[in-house]
Amino acid sequence: DNRLDPVHISNPLDPANAGNGARFQVAGRCATVTAAHVVKGTSEPDIFPLKSSNGPAQVRKVYPRFDAAVIWQSHSSTSNCGTLPNQSQILAAIESGNADREVRFIDAGGGERIVKVHLTGKDSFDLRLTSKDQSRSGGFRPGNSGGLVVFDGVPVGIITDAFTGNSGSATALRLDWVLNVMSDFLPQPSNAIDETPGAAVPKSRFKAFDIAQLPSDFQRVVSEARKVRKQAQTVAKEADRVKERAIEKAKPTYNLPEATVQNGVAWFEIYGDQKRTYRGEASVQGTTISNDGYGTVRNQSLDFLGNTHFCYFAPSIGCKGIGILEYGANANNTTERAWYKGSFNGSKQSGPAHIRWVDNRSGSGFVTIELWGDPNVQGPQVHRSTRSYWYEGQAKGRFNGMGVVWNDKGQVFQIGTWKNGQAVQNVTALWRAGRYRPGSLREVPIETAEE
Repeated sequence: DNRLDPVHISNPLDPANAGNGARFQVAGRCATVTAAHVVKGTSEPDIFPLKSSNGPAQVRKVYPRFDAAVIWQSHSSTSNCGTLPNQSQILAAIESGNADREVRFIDAGGGERIVKVHLTGKDSFDLRLTSKDQSRSGGFRPGNSGGLVVFDGVPVGIITDAFTGNSGSATALRLDWVLNVMSDFLPQPSNAIDETPGAAVPKSRFKAFDIAQLPSDFQRVVSEARKVRKQAQTVAKEADRVKERAIEKAKPTYNLPEATVQNGVAWFEIYGDQKRTYRGEASVQGTTISNDGYGTVRNQSLDFLGNTHFCYFAPSIGCKGIGILEYGANANNTTERAWYKGSFNGSKQSGPAHIRWVDNRSGSGFVTIELWGDPNVQGPQVHRSTRSYWYEGQAKGRFNGMGVVWNDKGQVFQIGTWKNGQAVQNVTALWRAGRYRPGSLREVPIETAEE
């Protein structure tokens, strides 16, 4: 395999913190990708074997959110560097069910070690691996960070976290996301980048999150997503006002006996497949008390414990119109939602909404913690993730279709298409090199998924 060149990396400021990396060519130079913690604190790591024709090694850029770092070698010769496979090759290798999967390491003496692995999980950023050989000699070891993950001869990832205990497991940053890192060294739409090691990247003439820099087809998609976000923000503000009214009507009921209507309010238990408590405006017909107006419903059933609606309640329908559902930490809340602010028709949610998950939501990679749009319908949406990145584009709960990922500074991180949350067409490098043609992306089948 000559696509990538695995290397050993040592940190002169922390000799015990040695690791690995993968060297390849980009923008006419040799670059090495490794885990950021391998080169922590140093700007000039030692690489073995160091190809002297490629000049001294310097840490060019660190991406702490992904535990990734790029090491730059200044000379223009790339004869000793491999080439990075394209995104379609990486995706095909990751998705192959019969792939020969391994991780390659180089030790300080130049010897190569190979660990055969199983793929046990993946998302848009990471691959999760376990060693086929769980023995001390055959599995992962200290210093394995930066190891090159290869499926069917195609490099697909870089180890960022290896567990050396009995689990024999590791996490790898996907190389199709590393392609976006590499695009930092390619010409930008606004001006060229000075490739001299240590040179500052010139400021773009575009403002943060400026869609004017995008191709026309992506401008349209992002504009639609931003319109939907404004609609969802308007709905969320009204939902907050509804919650205030609901709480106001519920407060007097704490001083009332159960199922007693006074001054148009009451509280009572609702029984059925779930036990719930209603507090708020109520009406009486004969001997029947109904929720009828602004109020709250709190779920008391174990699997839904703590889920609370703040709504206008209509008799025999339930929550009607704009309102809020706040989620409890219960067995049914497997995606760790915090709240939903949107429209209801009974138990059904529909229309533009603002959804939030807990800040420390579990999971690796690009995990959504805020969404503006209708998660149940394919269409324009805006997402904010745990890694302070933003997605604007087509989605159905998860990314589906054309979209743009921005970093927290409002700079483009990736443009392309997604399917069920996975990137399938990455055109970032083409766009930055001025070679992307608007309208050239193929249609991506839409998956039914909920974030």
